Amino acid sequence: MSAGHNNLAASDPDLNLDVPLAPLAEEFCCPICFSMVQDAMMTQCGHVFCSDCISECLSRKKQCPNCNQPQTKEKLVKNHHADRVVALLQREKELAAKKYFERLIAGGGDGGGGDGGIGDAHMHRAAPRGGGGDRRRTCDARVAHVRLVCNVLGHPRC
Repeated sequence: MSAGHNNLAASDPDLNLDVPLAPLAEEFCCPICFSMVQDAMMTQCGHVFCSDCISECLSRKKQCPNCNQPQTKEKLVKNHHADRVVALLQREKELAAKKYFERLIAGGGDGGGGDGGIGDAHMHRAAPRGGGGDRRRTCDARVAHVRLVCNVLGHPRC
């Protein structure tokens, strides 16, 4: 498929595309602090870092931490596009987390078997002693997680 077809498919409002965030987010991970890039700065060689991270590195050694090409603070370029993409990724991540927790609270499925609701977790916890220990611990952890989310969201069901 040509690049033109990809652009058309991605911009078609009738398509409901679910794009996984993790692979995209990894591309905007600062290679110095391993967090999402904040206040993105780009070196002359094209590598992107957090502004604070690359400034600290360049104050110690005048070269790109990725490829060792000569680099100075004065030659860094602000990467506005990377900042916008990171903001978009963070917003989509927050929306996905909110939807996930709302499904858990409402008793909707999470793809892990059963209906994924709180009642399902309680049913697994009652598994016989002879087997299902790992499953019981997983469910106990999930119930605790759901209760924590309910407390944060102020949900009366929990």
